[in-house]
Amino acid sequence: MADSGVFIGWGEVVRGDVQGFVLLRGSQEQMDAVHNEEEFQRQLTRASLIVEGLGIVPAALGEELGRQMSVYQNEVAELA
Repeated sequence: MADSGVFIGWGEVVRGDVQGFVLLRGSQEQMDAVHNEEEFQRQLTRASLIVEGLGIVPAALGEELGRQMSVYQNEVAELA
């Protein structure tokens, strides 16, 4: 099941002015494997030389997103 992902965007990613993006989806193990692949690293290096504002962000999807939101809500409640 795709409960993890990697968001790869370019443009002003931090400000939300994304000019384009790719969302890779898969298991956490698959995302770890992709991230550690030499070809993936090479392509990201190449992309960073071509586009402005390249950003790579891990993503939680599906059931994992629900689990992480629950953790967040519990922490907010504790701090309130």
